[in-house]
Amino acid sequence: MKAEDFDTVFYVAARSMWDLAESPASIALIESFYNSGKPVALVCHSPGVLHHVMYNGAPLVKGKRVTGFTNEEEEEVHLTKVVPFLVEDELKRLGAIFEKCQNCSLSRLLMAVSSQAKTCVVHVRGSAPS
Repeated sequence: MKAEDFDTVFYVAARSMWDLAESPASIALIESFYNSGKPVALVCHSPGVLHHVMYNGAPLVKGKRVTGFTNEEEEEVHLTKVVPFLVEDELKRLGAIFEKCQNCSLSRLLMAVSSQAKTCVVHVRGSAPS
């Protein structure tokens, strides 16, 4: 898959993203899109795929406003001891400015990053998992 063949890449909400966070192919794909000025959209747990993504020798999220599945949301579903890392904690560790949405349901935030803007955080409609 090549960035020049697509306009964007969207990582869906899923706890299965842990494999993609470690995948050299996924990391290269995100870096390629970002370096091409194309948006990478992430929702819910999927911002965790940015775990090893770099830009100019630093974590891609460093200094950027981001959002994603919060520590509190992970606690609500009783998985804080199950997941490899908490998305919120990891993004903060990488130097991101993590922003929580007040009074939002689970899975309602979408984060899009591109090299053309610091961040773009938009609300999307969707139902929360029960």
